[in-house]
Amino acid sequence: MNINRGELKNYSNEKSAVLIVAGGGGGNEIVYNGEGGTGGGSVGGDGTGTFENFTVNNNGKGATDSAGGAGGASAGEGKGAGQNGSFGLGGSSVQAAGIYEKGAGGGGGWYGGGGSTAYAGTGGGGSGHLHSSIENGFMQSGVHEGAGYALITWQQLP
Repeated sequence: MNINRGELKNYSNEKSAVLIVAGGGGGNEIVYNGEGGTGGGSVGGDGTGTFENFTVNNNGKGATDSAGGAGGASAGEGKGAGQNGSFGLGGSSVQAAGIYEKGAGGGGGWYGGGGSTAYAGTGGGGSGHLHSSIENGFMQSGVHEGAGYALITWQQLP
């Protein structure tokens, strides 16, 4: 077994080799009135907000511990659907021909959150993960705004 595969996405066939993964929060398109979904727990949060006259949910959905979040739905010509998240990767917001801006990407994590519709939206949050061998471990989602963090303590066994 190769123990150094680099990026998390390269461990899709050796998930049992991964001990701890932090879930990242989803992105927010700069002029959008919503918030990217929280990341970090076993389930990432959904992106929030609405945009002008969009009649579809253009925000990415949060990931779970077993699947990536769904990308935002297409909002018509030039406003394509966001990509779904996958193992180790947040979904991206695909730029459509003739549109000068993208929406927002999903947060990375064990499974990544979905990206928003191209043009506007927020990304879903990625899920975190703790290996089954970790005792007394827990994860919380959305407890730190901005850069995330992890606190790992060592307990000496008797």
